[in-house]
Amino acid sequence: MKKYNVLYTSDSRFFCHMLTSIYSLLKNNKNKDIVIHIIEYGFTEYQKKLLYELEKNYSCNIILYSMDDFISVINKYNVPKWRGTDIANARLFACEFIKNLEKLLYIDSDTIIVDSIEELFNIKMNNPVGAVKELFIPSHMDGILSKYYNSGVILFDYDMWEKDNCMNLLYSCLEKNRDILFYPDQDLLNMALEGRIDTLNISYNFPSFVYEIFKYPLLTKKYFEKESILYDYYEISESLKDVVILHMLEYFYVKPWEKNSVHPFNKIYREYRTMWDNDFQLSNNNSLISKIKLISFFNCCLKAFLKKDDLDEIKKFLKIYKGPEKR
Repeated sequence: MKKYNVLYTSDSRFFCHMLTSIYSLLKNNKNKDIVIHIIEYGFTEYQKKLLYELEKNYSCNIILYSMDDFISVINKYNVPKWRGTDIANARLFACEFIKNLEKLLYIDSDTIIVDSIEELFNIKMNNPVGAVKELFIPSHMDGILSKYYNSGVILFDYDMWEKDNCMNLLYSCLEKNRDILFYPDQDLLNMALEGRIDTLNISYNFPSFVYEIFKYPLLTKKYFEKESILYDYYEISESLKDVVILHMLEYFYVKPWEKNSVHPFNKIYREYRTMWDNDFQLSNNNSLISKIKLISFFNCCLKAFLKKDDLDEIKKFLKIYKGPEKR
């Protein structure tokens, strides 16, 4: 039987979201031989026990790798940390430690898999990695890149990774561009492998913002007409019919596991979280915006008729602007 090798990286603080994602993966990919590789940092014995129970109940194979094994490599090349930790950078070095595979699918811990990943693994790749484009090139990469990919879902082709000597490309790029990396792993992936990334359908990494604004098709179409977006409106419309992986990105700085009336993935996150966590309670979010049910409609109106720079100025005035577009 064909093996589907999937990679997660997580520290103990994000374990609950990773485990929720894994449950969604296994529920929607039954009767597949799935091997789940996890690069972990600080998992407790109880957390490891939950993984072993999952392994028994779903007949999957879970392999844990300590982040300590990756730290020496990351530190050697002085890769900038992301939000104070190195765990996000580990995905770029996975091929150095997880050997003898044909393909490896990296999936962010803040995702929900809602359909089969079989077709994704069957894609014939022309480059070492495949990923989904962001809607925009972030401001700090304007004039540097013509395309920009999200690193939340990455399909690695091992043969081409070695053939193109991708580790050397990463190291060389890092030496020259370390100071301009805002999202370290994502910026590095895009810059080092420019022209060597296959574009995956957005259905394999569907962001919360796009999912929500497409509830207002006329406004969204207007928005797509006036902005330099890396996707065609109809391309995303078609992808919505066959979404495979939902990315639980912040929506108005709110996560779906927080108390809010804003995030489009509130219900689906709870559905999979409660598969293993009967005591799940939403965490507090005291932001006024998180309580405004129509905020997504107003947001879509603003995006349809204002330029991005003007919208950023409004966000700064409201003190909700946080720099280049967040992943």
